[in-house]
Amino acid sequence: MDQVLMRDLEKIVGETSVRTDEETLKVFRSSRGAVPEAVVRVGSTEDAAAVVRLANKRRTPFILADQMGPVARSEDSSGSSFALDFSMMNKVREMRFTDLFMTTEPGATLADLDFALRPAHFFFPPEPTAGRSSTIGRVVLVNPVHPGAEKYGSFRDYVLSVEAVTPSGEAVKLGAKTLKNSSGLQIERFLSGSGGLLGIPTWITLAVKPSPRSTLLFTAVFDSVSDGMSAARGIGSSPVVPSSLELLDIGWAELCGQPLESGQLALHVELSGHPEAVMSEADVVARICRATSASRVERTRDRRLIGERRSQRRFHQMFRVGEGTLFQSFTLPASAGDEMLRSIAEMCGDGGQVFGTLAFSVFGSLLFSVAARSTNHAGAEEGMSAIARRALSSGGYLTPPEWRTGPVWDRRCGMTIPGDRLSAGLKEALDPVSVLNAGGMSM
Repeated sequence: MDQVLMRDLEKIVGETSVRTDEETLKVFRSSRGAVPEAVVRVGSTEDAAAVVRLANKRRTPFILADQMGPVARSEDSSGSSFALDFSMMNKVREMRFTDLFMTTEPGATLADLDFALRPAHFFFPPEPTAGRSSTIGRVVLVNPVHPGAEKYGSFRDYVLSVEAVTPSGEAVKLGAKTLKNSSGLQIERFLSGSGGLLGIPTWITLAVKPSPRSTLLFTAVFDSVSDGMSAARGIGSSPVVPSSLELLDIGWAELCGQPLESGQLALHVELSGHPEAVMSEADVVARICRATSASRVERTRDRRLIGERRSQRRFHQMFRVGEGTLFQSFTLPASAGDEMLRSIAEMCGDGGQVFGTLAFSVFGSLLFSVAARSTNHAGAEEGMSAIARRALSSGGYLTPPEWRTGPVWDRRCGMTIPGDRLSAGLKEALDPVSVLNAGGMSM
């Protein structure tokens, strides 16, 4: 890194908060693109604003990060000189349960929120597939769809107000500590899901909910994909609104090291709420699964066991299977789910390759996570490309590997995916020097 820039950054945040050692930088090694030359840790809104103003003055692009690494991974981050790490800003500032909100800094994790809320019997419902170690700043900037979105809404729905540093280095306050505050643009919600292209949140006020009195996990195993999908559709069209409805096939279970005892597809339905309502909904789910030829049906109300099983099947566990595992994420209309699941299952076994699928249902769509491992890496890549093309031809949407506003060549499906011209224009207007999240615009 340029030594003058290094000294200027150290004047703002202190010498110990500008790190260039290998131990600190190694967290970025798994990301695509170049590794930043330094990590700059900020501890306040004032520090973050000063760093952004310096970046603008020096025309030096940077990326946003927390203890897990870059918030948005880009295929082209070669222009970034440093990473701005907000994980030191990790305090829970305020909790007002009568008003159903809490205020936290972006470096606090979802687990930190759980710890603060649990004694008062409140909780923050969204559950990212990356787990409760995710920071609030990360989930707000990414706004990932999560398995409980149909019952509890998206992360964006919980953002009431934000203090943020704009790309020019100005600290602004957006929104209010009420659900309804404006009929205008509600920029605080717009910031959620921006991937860090438009601003850096330095504190966030989030809506919270009373904890459900009862939770139940219902599991059904099916001997065919079609029977399992029929059950999922039946539950989706019933009055039951699950906390999550997930399907995993025999390949996913094998890759996770948790093989199914029998059958080809497992359906996991989590229910939460008042105990009597939960038991009534569980009876409805049981009737639907038995009517669609489930070979095995079981239920548990053990919260510890429910949490363990959730962790075993969720996507973040796949990172433990080792090198050579390919991943693909996409969204598909539920009506196309049968054919997609069958086509993925047919790829297993050919040339020693294993393809596995975990999908969850939200608002009539299926959100797929597909993993593949094979001794023939080229064959697995070819299979993933075929899956991507099939998803697009079936009306699906590929989850982009990076945040961008311009068109991008997607090597997974061998085609150019168009960008969003309006978002590109907004980005250019707010960040003309393009310092925030270098490489996130396009490839």
